[in-house]
Amino acid sequence: MKKNRFVFFTLLLLCCKLHAQDTEPQQLNLLKAPASPAAHLLNFATSSIDRPTDLTAFWLTANNLTGNFTKLPNSYAIELSPSTLFKTDLSLSGLRSVKFTDVVRQTFVLSAGFKLFDDTVTSTSYYKTAVGFKFMLARPEWSAQTNAKYKVLRALQKELTQKVGANSDAIDSMPAIKQLLAERTALRDEPGGTTSKAYKEKDAEYQELRKAMREKLSKEKNENLHRQIKEKAKDFTIERVGFFAELAGGVSVAFPTNDFNYSVTDKSGLWLTAGHEGGNDKMSALFLARYLYQPESVYADSTGKIPAKRISTFDMGGRFIYTSPDGKFSVSAEAIYRSVLNKSVIDPSWRTVFNAGYQLGGNQQVTFTFGRDFNGFVEKGGNLVAGINYLVGLGGQRFLN
Repeated sequence: MKKNRFVFFTLLLLCCKLHAQDTEPQQLNLLKAPASPAAHLLNFATSSIDRPTDLTAFWLTANNLTGNFTKLPNSYAIELSPSTLFKTDLSLSGLRSVKFTDVVRQTFVLSAGFKLFDDTVTSTSYYKTAVGFKFMLARPEWSAQTNAKYKVLRALQKELTQKVGANSDAIDSMPAIKQLLAERTALRDEPGGTTSKAYKEKDAEYQELRKAMREKLSKEKNENLHRQIKEKAKDFTIERVGFFAELAGGVSVAFPTNDFNYSVTDKSGLWLTAGHEGGNDKMSALFLARYLYQPESVYADSTGKIPAKRISTFDMGGRFIYTSPDGKFSVSAEAIYRSVLNKSVIDPSWRTVFNAGYQLGGNQQVTFTFGRDFNGFVEKGGNLVAGINYLVGLGGQRFLN
């Protein structure tokens, strides 16, 4: 089973280098930070307080203690962005909107994950799974630098569009194009007209050939302009500055016997993250308020004698992030205070975490996390190398309009 998961993970990584056609949306580096409610519920998220991020259509994160490089990842989470996955919003300019309905639709995320747990008492392993959601209630606006880069991209795209349009007459005069157009016209005049299967197939053939010829002429005559657009798009990242608020929640389920027919609800929760995004070369401040019902363990109970059923906890905390001038590197420190609401005999506890992340480009990010969890144990988690978490996003294409 581990082998199959590793192969699946590897294939996803190999697919992450997507190349857009010249007349298709440009591939942009949109994924700025991990954002996984499922990973939070399964306790392997790199940070408990997420910063706002623009989204690709699909992304995957893997986390594990390597055990001196002898173990494969045992924790996975995937995120789906319906707005981009189903192509309801592929416009780059649409990501500038701060209108409430646009923000909710574009930032809505469905999350799922699983993690393998070891039971030290019975010396057995079992799985937990989680599903979750998140969306922003308000998001920061683009910075002046991002707006300036966007205007340059738009100007280059407009110039290319005008030059490609000038090739239309040359394309329409090509014998192959003229032949397909005549055949399509003849099928249109037959019974069934434009609704017939034959007409639709011929129209698709005509459009495909015309598109291929347009791209061929465009590449030949505007090679330098194409190269400029691709280079600018590759380096384009979105920097946001201002207030944000985000709501997230979910539920996790344990399978103690690894039997799908027997499951136990592990925990459920709802949390709000809000703050101010400072942008590059500035400090960002994030704050969290989170309610969890029946956590997997009572972290403040060192004796193990207090009943862990029907426990409710409330967390409050903050995180401060510094981002480098180019936006690729960030370091942060967070602290969260946890109180148990319905068990007065249990003392509150703290979680403190240091986090460092680096953008690898191409919607890929690597992060290092080290800190102290609520239960007091030193926490180290990652993928393949202890403390390393790898995130890859697919579907970062957007129209430059």
